[in-house]
Amino acid sequence: PTLRHAGDDNLCARGAYILAGEPANPIRLIASGSEVQLALGARDLLAKDGLAAAVVSMPSWELFAQQSDSYRAEVMGGGGTVRVACEAAGGFGWERWLGERGAFVGMTGFGASGKAADLYKHFGITAACPPPQGEGWEGVITEDEMAVRVAINGFGRIGRNILRAITESGRKDIEVVLLNDLGPVETNAHLLRYDTVHGRFPHEVKVEGDTIDVGRGKMKVTAERDPAKLPHKALGVDIALECTGFFASKKAASAHLAAGAKRVLVSAPADEADLTVVFGINDDKLGKDHVVVSNGSCTTNCLAPMAQIMHQSFGIEHGFMTTIHSYTGDQPTLDTMHKDLYRARAAAQNIIPTTTGAAKAIGLVLPELAGKLDGAAIRVPTPNVSFIDLGFVAKRATTVDEVNAAITTAAKSNRLSNIVTWTKAPLVSSDLNHDPHSATFGIDQTKVLGGTFVRIVAWYDNEWGFSNRMADTAVAMGKLRRRGPRGPLPARPSSRGSRRGRNSRGPDRSSRDRGRNSRGHSRYCCCCWRSQLR
Repeated sequence: PTLRHAGDDNLCARGAYILAGEPANPIRLIASGSEVQLALGARDLLAKDGLAAAVVSMPSWELFAQQSDSYRAEVMGGGGTVRVACEAAGGFGWERWLGERGAFVGMTGFGASGKAADLYKHFGITAACPPPQGEGWEGVITEDEMAVRVAINGFGRIGRNILRAITESGRKDIEVVLLNDLGPVETNAHLLRYDTVHGRFPHEVKVEGDTIDVGRGKMKVTAERDPAKLPHKALGVDIALECTGFFASKKAASAHLAAGAKRVLVSAPADEADLTVVFGINDDKLGKDHVVVSNGSCTTNCLAPMAQIMHQSFGIEHGFMTTIHSYTGDQPTLDTMHKDLYRARAAAQNIIPTTTGAAKAIGLVLPELAGKLDGAAIRVPTPNVSFIDLGFVAKRATTVDEVNAAITTAAKSNRLSNIVTWTKAPLVSSDLNHDPHSATFGIDQTKVLGGTFVRIVAWYDNEWGFSNRMADTAVAMGKLRRRGPRGPLPARPSSRGSRRGRNSRGPDRSSRDRGRNSRGHSRYCCCCWRSQLR
């Protein structure tokens, strides 16, 4: 189109812009000229499959390259965005905008002439065509390459730490697209920037309108009380992370499903959840039928590996755990009303005996230990980091050295190496602040009495370790959504010849079948990559 040099609304002058959809949509369909209409048709088909896509009209690569980094990121999407470009030409030059994981829908050769509409069909450059049938077809996006898109409902201690854990780790397999909290956007940003327990946020936190950006793309911020009204469908949310503490049941958490999320992960024990997961212990049990999942509690996430290692090594007849637990947000700073009269007392001035369901919840994670463990909690006046003291009767006689050897061996295993660790050092709680492990065994404290009574201890950062496991479990759940054939990225079309090639819209007969499946459709056609995104 002809560029206008006057007026603020001349988006063509910026080289590319979102014509339809939202910046937070997980898919970008990029085109210019008449191919834009095809991209709009593909967007409608994706919407029927529950997939949210934004159409980008890109009249000029050169002008788009001159725009700011923030504008280009808004138009093209973050690192987890799937990008597909469509042009009735070769793919030369598109690599810059698609990235290594993108795909190009276009010509595979030169030859015949005809009406554009007929030749689009001839090449398989259409919004939709019959899905490929035959062997050998390679999908555009493999199962493990798409970032899991998550929404965080409740931006309190756990919600903020989940975002911080994802950001600090630099992991690319998960992308936060929505934050929902009833507080003002700037207040949420301020509490993210400055944290009494974990220190300053390590990246710049930018607020622009109803978005927050920490360097990984803009996240939409809402203040919606009803999860069923959240924009999960529009934002392509895979997993809703329920972190408010108010929707801790399958029935209540299912409101996120009504809003369009594919699955829900609750950051607390949840009544009638499809599965309670402790990552590293039973996450391999996750299946497609597990839609509303509980991540248990921070204490259960520490206790489960302790119990599993001991039970597999020596057998547990029965046992009792005590968690020496830092105070949390539901405890008052001064005496006040509370349903638990112990917790009604000032958190920072008292040692408070109270209850915990962590030991009994072990039966949900390790069924073989159901009914064999019980426990209690003692809340102490520290703001973070907790400690489990587990005593149990073993099924066979053992020694301190043998118990410690079982712990150190398990900590080196592939399954638990990032979940548990151990130390001989005489540590105190502040030494474990911001530690990402679910359990840090203090093996200098191991005791064995009479050969069969065993006592072990482990530290855990009840905020940071648990928040890291929330991210781990969300990624594991996100992989359950993949359907369709697996395979590497398809080879890109040849870059030989002109980028445009508008006067040669058809291959000769000798090249007609190159790059096609058994139905005769181009493996770069819209339906082929669409089937991989469902």
